[in-house]
Amino acid sequence: MASAPIAEGKNESASCTSRVAPAPKPPQKLCEECGERESTFFCKFCHNVSYCVECDAAVHVRARKDHVRVPADQRPPECSIHNKLVEAYCAKEQRLVCGSCLMVGVGTCADHAKDILTIDKAAIKARTALSTVEAELSQDVKKITDELSKIEELRMLLDERTACLQQGVFETTGSLTSLAALHTQPDMNVLDQMGPSLEQVEQMRAGLQGLLSGEWQWLARLRTASSTLAPVILASPAKAGPLDLLALPAPRSVACAGMASPTEAREALDGASVYVANWDGMPALQIWLNNSQVPAPVANTAKANIVLPVEDGLVLLRSDSNIVERTGPHAWKRTDINKPFSAVVAGTSIVVSENGVNQVVRLDLRTGATLGVYGKGVLKSPCGIAVGASGEILVASSSAKSVTVLDSQGTFVRTLGLGLLQCPQGICVDTLGRLYVADWTSNSIVVLDCATGARIASIATNGKARGVSVTKEGDILICTRGPDAMLVFSRANAPAPV
Repeated sequence: MASAPIAEGKNESASCTSRVAPAPKPPQKLCEECGERESTFFCKFCHNVSYCVECDAAVHVRARKDHVRVPADQRPPECSIHNKLVEAYCAKEQRLVCGSCLMVGVGTCADHAKDILTIDKAAIKARTALSTVEAELSQDVKKITDELSKIEELRMLLDERTACLQQGVFETTGSLTSLAALHTQPDMNVLDQMGPSLEQVEQMRAGLQGLLSGEWQWLARLRTASSTLAPVILASPAKAGPLDLLALPAPRSVACAGMASPTEAREALDGASVYVANWDGMPALQIWLNNSQVPAPVANTAKANIVLPVEDGLVLLRSDSNIVERTGPHAWKRTDINKPFSAVVAGTSIVVSENGVNQVVRLDLRTGATLGVYGKGVLKSPCGIAVGASGEILVASSSAKSVTVLDSQGTFVRTLGLGLLQCPQGICVDTLGRLYVADWTSNSIVVLDCATGARIASIATNGKARGVSVTKEGDILICTRGPDAMLVFSRANAPAPV
């Protein structure tokens, strides 16, 4: 009969130990008057003394109003060396110090008074440093999250391709089984039930071989799933005519391991490749449009936001160091261009947008000399720049949310895109007089009529649109950030307009 309570006591003890024990309370300081009871009040006027209830009543029976007392747990900390209340902070020794620490011949901090801070200033400095560390950690977390998202997208794409491959193998195996049955029993019913014809089976076999030899090798170099980047047409007025924009195929996504924060892609003079500038400290890439070669890094182009191919060389823009330079036999370098954002070739000159001083400058392509400065008082945060068929200069203004049109001499003509753009970045003009605007905030390419400003169409980019170009063949090249990729809309593979 007595065993039951004992067992119950053991169970209760076991259940109690499974719970988390509360944190121990800090030890209470004893009264500095009697030395026996716990202190309850702290009086700074009485030379920073802590009292218990009884001693406090005895000492302060006739206390003046300036004897302000606070609870003992609000007593300031003490110096670890002299056991006195701290009065300042020593940055050199990185600790709170008392008055004795600052006395010449007594304290350790007397010989470096310049490192002594008030407690309030030290607290502000510590909070500032903590905020900086928190901001850096937040950026690191964001980068890691983005990379994990890209890895997950690639995993999903690989799963999809694997399923397609397995389905193709299954269908091919079924067709071969039906052919074997037809060989042993040439019956018309078998012909009706066998499924794909011999020609279809051969096409499937060739398709599977192409998938294994080409597509998987290409996927090994990709980081972004092209199947998720199909274009979306937001508006296409019938009066605009049969635009082949309405017949664009799904884009091919190029996001190589060497691509970091692409800005704009510019066509090489031979038309076989494009140069894609990398902003985040990596060299630009030369990418062949037919995918026949692996993208190659371009020497000495790191931290360039524009790589502009010209005859016998390249023109590089480095916005962070205010540099515009040309390489090759006619090399020159300008270091006084204020935050060059974009550039375009205009005959024997190049026109550069200066984001830092709200203007554009025309430079001689051979010598780099200044030929003209335009747009003062008109442009606001100029970004992308393009030249129309009649020589007019088109400049995207991110803060004005529009595109400003100047004539060849820099005189204001008109404004395009008001109410249609959110944050225009790179721009270009095709041979049909259509203006392509990379709209950063809306994640799209907005196509406008250069003459009227009417919106023709919009192309979704599945990322922050940073730059856009149109090649001589009519291919549309789009650089996006998050994901870092270049989208290629090939006109040669586009279906006929409906």
